[in-house]
Amino acid sequence: MESEERETLAENLGILTRVLDGNGLLKHAGTHGTRGYRGKLMFAWIAATTPMSHQVWLNLTQLGSRLYFFPVDAKKRDTKDIVNMVKGKLPHDQKIAKCRSLVSSFMQQIKQKYPNGVDWNVDGDKEELIEQIHEYARLTAALRGRVDIQYEKDGNYTLGSPIFEDTGRASQWYYNLARGHALIHGRTQISEEDLTIIEKISIASAPYDRVKAYKILSSYKGLVSIDDLATKLQLTKKATLRICRILEALGLVEIGPQQSNSPGRPRLMVLSFTNSHLV
Repeated sequence: MESEERETLAENLGILTRVLDGNGLLKHAGTHGTRGYRGKLMFAWIAATTPMSHQVWLNLTQLGSRLYFFPVDAKKRDTKDIVNMVKGKLPHDQKIAKCRSLVSSFMQQIKQKYPNGVDWNVDGDKEELIEQIHEYARLTAALRGRVDIQYEKDGNYTLGSPIFEDTGRASQWYYNLARGHALIHGRTQISEEDLTIIEKISIASAPYDRVKAYKILSSYKGLVSIDDLATKLQLTKKATLRICRILEALGLVEIGPQQSNSPGRPRLMVLSFTNSHLV
């Protein structure tokens, strides 16, 4: 059953690759004949999902660098928030309709402001901002690089050489996103504030375990013990060390010893950002 689900997922992702590239989609069926859309078509896919398993991420590599994720940092609701939600006067479907109406109204305002589109002056965008966008693309490529794991019978494992995606597509996509962000804020040139959303996406668009470890390391100012990291990740030390070794293979971190200040105490394994760390 599991193998069948993987085959179906792989088949669907293969179809989706063509659609996301704007090449249309034609399907042939004996009952209905040929159906679909032919020619060059713009296609955008917006969806929401819970954190995905690593196996799903491996399947998503078929799509190359076509998917990007924006983290929704939901506010932790207390009892009062839940009570207010339950006692709310608007039914759920009306709340959804209200949200759609607001978004539609906002998009109409943008269209009315620029009825003929926008003639963007690329030369007017600061070069250092575009260079920073490329650095975020490099970070994404590193975080979601592919590292194959070969397990041995004794439980040990070896890591294969990392495989990285080209950063050209991500750089262009991040630049377009920055321009869109500037546009909805009434500007026709990008600025530093447009890069905030790019930074969030560049980190979130990778396997969840790596993203979580990366964020924890950042919160520790780039230096954390493996033991503390395991506690934060709520994983065993062995599982945590495997994640750290993958991040090390990707060139993002270094694993090394740290001498304890207390005599007789063992040295701790620590994780730190590499000297070439980008962001």
